[in-house]
Amino acid sequence: MKYFSVNDWGENQISLTMDLCKDLFMFIESASQANGICMIMSVKNSCSTVAVASAYLIMKYKWSLKSAIDYISGIKADVFMSKSAFAQLVSIETSV
Repeated sequence: MKYFSVNDWGENQISLTMDLCKDLFMFIESASQANGICMIMSVKNSCSTVAVASAYLIMKYKWSLKSAIDYISGIKADVFMSKSAFAQLVSIETSV
């Protein structure tokens, strides 16, 4: 089992840069290809899991942020994203 750790994210505070999103994307792709599955989880910050999954879907499938969030909401009903995370994902969406 391998981990991609982002220890400096506080409660509902994330920092998604394009470089970090590329690293996360490569990690998830590698794990998915090797094992067929990759779990995204956070002990303290549920906002970060939604943000990471959204960034991955935007990058992998060239989805809009709305499509990514709608997809995640269909799997997990209690989706939460901070305004800051949403703004960062809008920036990621326009960069892809």
